[in-house]
Amino acid sequence: MMSSYRVFVLRRSFRHGLPATAMDNLYQLLPLVILLTIVGWWLKLVRRRELACAEVRRQCERHGFQWLDEMVSLRGLQLRKVGGRYQLEHCYYFECSASGDDRQAGRLWMIGSACTGLSLPWLHADVSKQGHP
Repeated sequence: MMSSYRVFVLRRSFRHGLPATAMDNLYQLLPLVILLTIVGWWLKLVRRRELACAEVRRQCERHGFQWLDEMVSLRGLQLRKVGGRYQLEHCYYFECSASGDDRQAGRLWMIGSACTGLSLPWLHADVSKQGHP
């Protein structure tokens, strides 16, 4: 008789889903999961910005420009179809100088760690059709 009572109590507690203590634990973990997701996205954006800085430095040296302020800023995101898959393309803005006493705008487009486009003063190139040196 005692075992049938335990089965009844167990069935009753699971009738509406998980027991209350398990649901409370899930609700307590939810803010932590959200926070970790946000931190993960932020770290990924920081890494992509570092890759963009390295690419801007290489391209400015390659074309004889001086990269001013050593800073890039994210100007836009765009979905592009590459190889049958949609990928997110980042557009970065930076400033450079040809003579050292002027300030010109430049843009760099990247998908992942690959440079897909570059716009420098007096130079407009589609890097995806050209090779890297």
